[in-house]
Amino acid sequence: MNEHTERTKISERAGLTGIVCNLLLFVFKISIGIIINSVSIMADGFNNLSDAGSSVISVVGSKMAGKKADEDHPFGHGRIEYIAAFIVSILVLNVGLSSLQDSFQKILHPEIMHYSIYAAVILLVSMLAKLGLALFYRRVAEKIDSNIYRASSQDAFMDILTTATTFASLLIFHFFDRNIDAYVGLLVSLIVLWNGVGIARETLAPLIGDSIDPELFYTIIDFVERYPGILGSHDLIVHNYGPNQYMATIHAEVDGRSDIESAHDLIDRIEHDCETRLGVHLVIHMDPIHNDDETRFYRAMLANILAELSPESSFHDFRIRHSSDVAQLVKEKHTKHSFVAGSNGAQTQKLIYLVFDLITPWNLTKEEENQLLHGIQNRMQIENPDVRCIIQLDKPYMHTHSAEEDAEARARATEDLEHTEQPEGTEHKQ
Repeated sequence: MNEHTERTKISERAGLTGIVCNLLLFVFKISIGIIINSVSIMADGFNNLSDAGSSVISVVGSKMAGKKADEDHPFGHGRIEYIAAFIVSILVLNVGLSSLQDSFQKILHPEIMHYSIYAAVILLVSMLAKLGLALFYRRVAEKIDSNIYRASSQDAFMDILTTATTFASLLIFHFFDRNIDAYVGLLVSLIVLWNGVGIARETLAPLIGDSIDPELFYTIIDFVERYPGILGSHDLIVHNYGPNQYMATIHAEVDGRSDIESAHDLIDRIEHDCETRLGVHLVIHMDPIHNDDETRFYRAMLANILAELSPESSFHDFRIRHSSDVAQLVKEKHTKHSFVAGSNGAQTQKLIYLVFDLITPWNLTKEEENQLLHGIQNRMQIENPDVRCIIQLDKPYMHTHSAEEDAEARARATEDLEHTEQPEGTEHKQ
């Protein structure tokens, strides 16, 4: 049995478990809610019905997402799972809105509520059942990396909270003769709505195109750079086509003096090993770089200047061109994403052109970017008046919210690679 088939089987079993469990809870809660005239218990029961519907969607969505790639969908059908999870969020929102309406009606037109020991017992059993189901969904989500069951687990934990508030309102009515059922129903509805919005946000992110997972980013970077002959890498872009289905592109730096056929063979080998060992379909663009004294001198100068002007920014693809080489390059770099300093005039015979890509943070304004570009050029010309910069602006495709988060992602990536069978001839780079 292959990995996709096994994943589908696990998802189906989890979905069927959820359907049965939630339908039973729905029947019990609706029955008790009608008997004691409790809108909060009935709202909780309809929430279980929506959960049963969510489980049906989970089963169908996972099965469709597990279909093999075909000529119309060469990257597979994995994103169907994200669509299914979004449909789950719509169902949750619908239940929340319906319960909200019912609660408002009960507040405006109060009705007599009746206490029942059976209701209290069923609510307690419901919380225990939902706890078991939430933990079960969480294990399934971790095992098969499923957004659907991650959302279902989160929804089940929220159900425990809503049922607990309903249970509290029942006890308050019994011991203090205070009917706050409609207000508790209102609170339950708002919790359900908040949960639905959260699930929708999480499932839409990969469909819209979110940033690369930091751990995956560093795992691929470290994997590529472990190969002797790879001097560095940049411009890693990862496209997600469903859980554990990735296609990526990266620029790998090789010695510009190396044999082109040998370098190409190395690139082919890395692409093959990455798909075999990491499950990522990787396409590598080979960037020849030079490391002569002049290049090292100006690269170090640029690094020092950038560390002072914008420590959050970085650069790559650094190379030096002289006047005889630069005419066409200058023409190509005159785009809305580029900055070319001192590119016209007849005095190009003695000029040194530093060509590189500059990665700036997303929160930098256009004015701040322009100030940075001119600042780099001015500082370079203080060091050497004959230097001109040809800069291609770029943005990062991976984002972490703090240095601690970034360090943790790097550490997890390193640990993952340590447990991955390493291709022969590769080495660990500190």
